[in-house]
Amino acid sequence: MIMKVNAWTILLMSAHLTACAVPGTEKYQTSMDSVTAEKVSRIIQSDVIPYKGENHGEVISRVSSAFLGTPYQADTLIGGPGTPEVLVANFNGVDCFTLADYVEALARSDNQKSFLHNLARTRYAAGKVAYLSRRHFFSDWFAAAPRNARDVTPDISPDYIVVDKQLNHKPDGGEYIPGLGIHPRKINYIPGRAIN
Repeated sequence: MIMKVNAWTILLMSAHLTACAVPGTEKYQTSMDSVTAEKVSRIIQSDVIPYKGENHGEVISRVSSAFLGTPYQADTLIGGPGTPEVLVANFNGVDCFTLADYVEALARSDNQKSFLHNLARTRYAAGKVAYLSRRHFFSDWFAAAPRNARDVTPDISPDYIVVDKQLNHKPDGGEYIPGLGIHPRKINYIPGRAIN
């Protein structure tokens, strides 16, 4: 009888630990105030759901217009080398990164829960809410899965130039974001002389 109890205990513990290891079941803290929550619902109901049949660019345009007049605010995200990452949704003020995150996540959502899921997938590589998984560079949008964008620079001008960059590499050999590592990346750009 004692052996059966121990065997069942081990079996149940194994099943529980396996369930905890399933991808997509990670738990993380979320921060969203009531004003933002109301705006999420309103934007999805008025600017996303009625236009599900439109191409993604049209939905992006419609959703981004909902942010006109939103003040610029830097440093709204929570997390860092010594601080646990929090999935922040704050429509009271945005910077260029958070605005892009919110618009892309909203355009793919049909309710608040799916918005938060899509925000995690948009803001973080592989949807893993962690400071070192955050898309710290705009080029991460097309270089890290899931891909949120496509680099259209070669489509815009035949005069584009490709440059090899060492993202996160300081001139003194250190890292701007400690622990992130150096990310070699080819970056396309159009030189000023080729813009008319």
